[in-house]
Amino acid sequence: MKPYGCIAVSLAYYIKNCHVTAVDISEKALDIAYLNACSNEVIDKITFITGDLFEKLSGMTFDIIVSNPPYISSYEIRSLQTEVKDHEPIIALDGGKDGLYYYKRIIEEAPCFLNTGGILAFEVGYNQACRVTALMKRHFSKIEIIKDLEKIDRVVIGYIASM
Repeated sequence: MKPYGCIAVSLAYYIKNCHVTAVDISEKALDIAYLNACSNEVIDKITFITGDLFEKLSGMTFDIIVSNPPYISSYEIRSLQTEVKDHEPIIALDGGKDGLYYYKRIIEEAPCFLNTGGILAFEVGYNQACRVTALMKRHFSKIEIIKDLEKIDRVVIGYIASM
């Protein structure tokens, strides 16, 4: 069974020698990720932590931080397809007034948790890659944008400068 719907499980499944720390504010989301990790036989490669971003990671550092934060603006949530807005938890969707609230928080805090040469990678909304790139320029020496299968900017990756 190939993993789907969970970044942590996918990383643990496809990267041979890694350990993944999965953080989510939703205990329910982590319960589902845990079941997926068991199904894909990668449970021994993942630590699950219920928390708000970096709050429970004090003293920890990482080579890579990957995030798919809520990125829909509060205003746009009203116009989402019914199957999305009525079946997804609002906390998983609402990225604040401009949709960038969590990007700003993560970009400011991540450098303290990244090892030298570390990487921060985000999934972004269809119109956010340039704005997220601009936010990352303060802390990251190299930034790249990757398009999805529909040729839409979908992932923004920032690299911490090597010391």
